[in-house]
Amino acid sequence: MEFFNKKNISEILKNYIDTDFKEINSKPSIRIEGTFEDSYSLSIINRNLALALDKLDQDVSLFATTGTGDYIPQKGSIKDKRVRELWKNDPKFPFFSIRNIYPPRTKDMNGRYNLIYFFWEESALPQEWIDDLNSLDGILVPTNFVKDVLINSGINTRIGVIPTGVQIDHFEKDVLPAELHTNKKFLFFNVGSGFPRKGIDVLLKAYTKEFSREDDVCLVVKTFPNIHNNIAEQIKKHCET
Repeated sequence: MEFFNKKNISEILKNYIDTDFKEINSKPSIRIEGTFEDSYSLSIINRNLALALDKLDQDVSLFATTGTGDYIPQKGSIKDKRVRELWKNDPKFPFFSIRNIYPPRTKDMNGRYNLIYFFWEESALPQEWIDDLNSLDGILVPTNFVKDVLINSGINTRIGVIPTGVQIDHFEKDVLPAELHTNKKFLFFNVGSGFPRKGIDVLLKAYTKEFSREDDVCLVVKTFPNIHNNIAEQIKKHCET
């Protein structure tokens, strides 16, 4: 049984697996996969997760990919020097791959252990995702609610609850409020990506059904451009009817 120790097994595996290990006791490489260079919520999480692991002296890297496929960030889009360095530090076969994208894409992950960091607001998962998610070595979630939804939807792989952190020093206390071009006294405020599953179409339908231009109310929608976002077109359609 003495043969089956870490050193012997690792030496054997090195002959068959192309990894970036240089020695037995080297730190396992951790690759954070997803968008990371812009203001998208998942990008903020991915780059700060990588930076936090980097501060803990872990061997971490960033890999640019989305729900539709891999990509190369536009020139000049990576503002932070250290983030740029972590993106260039890309191991061919990471020990841990942790992917945070939407929709979840798992079949092309090539880590020794493949995990996703998964956020979800609804009460059930699409059934077409179940088999792919169960093929993972684990799923990281921010709350027990998401964990329960996964289990109730048929997920049987390992699930770990890891709450998202808050960097209080990043909040700007002295920023002036944005100027809103309205004199309405009562404001409704919506913040979101505009993804179809967020229900912005339901919000606009309910708002225009309940209120008219004569009412002393205004709906403010804070969002950002992305391939799923057609809020401007939806609002224009409601204004024309």
